Amino acid sequence: MDLTPTYHTTPYAAISPSLRTLSQANRTVLITGGGSGIGLAISSAFVAAGAARLIILGRRQSVLDAAEASLARPGTEILLEQVDVGSVAGVAALWARLAERKVDVDVMVLNAAITSAVPDLVGEGGPEAVAAMYEFNVMAQLRMVQAFLRQGAKEGKVSFGVSGRVEAGLTVAGGG
Repeated sequence: MDLTPTYHTTPYAAISPSLRTLSQANRTVLITGGGSGIGLAISSAFVAAGAARLIILGRRQSVLDAAEASLARPGTEILLEQVDVGSVAGVAALWARLAERKVDVDVMVLNAAITSAVPDLVGEGGPEAVAAMYEFNVMAQLRMVQAFLRQGAKEGKVSFGVSGRVEAGLTVAGGG
């Protein structure tokens, strides 16, 4: 039984970013991993919804620069931040820079994640690989949410987590 008979690759009328009810006017939006793939599509939708400022986080400057070039539109300021959200020091420095510039984030989209296959627990990497995925996909995201909630205005904040891939089960060598 197919529970998802229709797949959309672009916004449709009911969720169009141009709808007045979905307006992001006067909002500052921060998107982790917002320079490519799903993150770039999310960035584009927030620009189309009229966000005043879009902060795109990513590890590679070349990807961020390309995203900025494709998203540039009058009315939306685009800030690029090269940072690894898995780095405690990098995340602390990011939020310190934003505070120094007096930038308050209204909406945060957590799109950066490690989405590789679940590691083989008895093979190379084993528990350490699982721990690394947990550290990035859970703990790093919690640190971002904590910093987001601590900065700026406390009212009207919105945070989203994006998951493009869900894996069930663990791979066990020689097992099914």
